Amino acid sequence: MPEPARINPDRILIVQPSWVGDAVMATPTLRAIRQLYPNAQISYLLRRYVKPIYSGMPWADKLITYRTGRTKAKAGKGTFDLAARLRSAKFDLAILLPNSFKSALVCKMAGIDRIVGYERDGRGFLISDKLLPVKERGKFVPTPIVKYYLGLAGYLGATSRDLKLELFVT
Repeated sequence: MPEPARINPDRILIVQPSWVGDAVMATPTLRAIRQLYPNAQISYLLRRYVKPIYSGMPWADKLITYRTGRTKAKAGKGTFDLAARLRSAKFDLAILLPNSFKSALVCKMAGIDRIVGYERDGRGFLISDKLLPVKERGKFVPTPIVKYYLGLAGYLGATSRDLKLELFVT
């Protein structure tokens, strides 16, 4: 693991996974990031259909939802619109939980200078702080997703090793 990035952001965007199970498995990381940055304004970027999972979580100040377009033309427009919405929020730091190219692209288009994520899916050139996933003989080694996500918080300096999963009912 690389040395922790010592930064003190005021406005953090955490791009969330799209699947309900992954959302629950992200809770140790979300908790660790809030503990690391107790005074920061933390926003979660998530798809509309998973909002109920995140609504009761105490670690976010704001939930920003989006939906994907049903056609390629609308999907492209949605990406530009989303980037514009994020740009207006003036985030200092983005943390990418998903490995998707699009999550990195939207943050880059939004003008976020510090983007932390794993170098996967051909998106390395879009990420300022790249973490390398574990590889063996050139192939990715499967890593439990809870620990994989916590690697991002650890890179930023979080020391929490609490793997407890939480689900909040609203």
